[in-house]
Amino acid sequence: MLPSSAAARSRFAVYPLHAWALGLVAAAILIIPTRGSVPSLVMAVVTVLGIAVLLDGRSRSALSPAIRPLAALLAAIVAWQGLGVLLRGDMNAEDAAALASSVAIVMLLPVAALAARREGAIGRFLLLLFSFGLAAAVLSLALHLNGQLHGGNPIRSILAERLVPFGRARHAILGAGGIAASFLAGLALIRSGGLRRTIALPGLAVMAATLLLTQSRGPIIALALATVALLAIDHVPLRRRALAALAFAGACFALPVALVLLEPWLTSMVCAGGTGVCRPSQRQDMWYALTGMIRERPWFGWGPSFRLGADTVGHAHNGLLGTAFFFGLPMAAMFLAAFGHALVRGAGQARGPVRDFVIGGLCFAAGFIGSDLPNPFAFFNTHYLFLWLPLVLGVVSATSEQEGLP
Repeated sequence: MLPSSAAARSRFAVYPLHAWALGLVAAAILIIPTRGSVPSLVMAVVTVLGIAVLLDGRSRSALSPAIRPLAALLAAIVAWQGLGVLLRGDMNAEDAAALASSVAIVMLLPVAALAARREGAIGRFLLLLFSFGLAAAVLSLALHLNGQLHGGNPIRSILAERLVPFGRARHAILGAGGIAASFLAGLALIRSGGLRRTIALPGLAVMAATLLLTQSRGPIIALALATVALLAIDHVPLRRRALAALAFAGACFALPVALVLLEPWLTSMVCAGGTGVCRPSQRQDMWYALTGMIRERPWFGWGPSFRLGADTVGHAHNGLLGTAFFFGLPMAAMFLAAFGHALVRGAGQARGPVRDFVIGGLCFAAGFIGSDLPNPFAFFNTHYLFLWLPLVLGVVSATSEQEGLP
């Protein structure tokens, strides 16, 4: 519980609105087919709540000093992005929207920090995330099967067409990321006894089937690697767990990158055609091109409004290259530092659903960043669930645990 000396000053700090805001983020991404202004409204809610925390003296005093390193890194990221907008001299509406998106991401930290101070709030959020993801998976499967069962060969049609998950993403790869985050939330709850296996395991099976039907190779590989990392972390002594978590995340990033680099050789060995899971990824040429362009503008990048040529795959398909390309190498380094800091803090926690979600989520995010996510700071989408929420929870939940808070 809160110390008595702080209890009178922190009523706003334990108000349930902050926890419900996290649930709103998950719902708006997974089960609400958001169009128009809805994503902007959700981002505005998070931003206003976060700013209110920072401006309210009682709320600010309830924030632990232990979150300051991550807060400083995230603030530096936003400042660098803003400086880049000014110095590149190409500010437009898209650059301003990208900066607003980064501010909303940063505001997740104070919102989650106060939500974590309510007893069981983060556990309830993980249950909501699992439930929303299961609902999205069921809806996605139903829509996909209904759309494919009317053909002459329905089984072949079901397997040939890529499933696009229901919800905000409207994209097979990004949608798979949201379902994977819910899968990891459910797995974390099962391991801690927060969900009955008889209820949760069928739900995980439905999510796994949905992921497979998306034929999104990067998220599928990333989820498999993250699950292995999550199961293996308990066998590592506590004093080495932080280093092991970093090693697992590094492996989750490196393997998809290696598969892309080895793609020509692998496809010649195991693929007879160029469709389905054997379709060419076209990432190698993009990565080589981006490397050269980053050397031209290493400090502040080309800006998030820059569009690559029509003869390319459209974006970086690698979060580190994408961050360096859009915003410069220093911002990519700051992002890596924030990621590593959160993972180390999360890995040092006692075993529980939040720790498992943090480790699983960040290892999955590392794999997704390696082969698919072009910009970790992009506008409101599923990367909020599989990257930014595990990242901030890794710090705020560790802080609550060390202070003896619920």
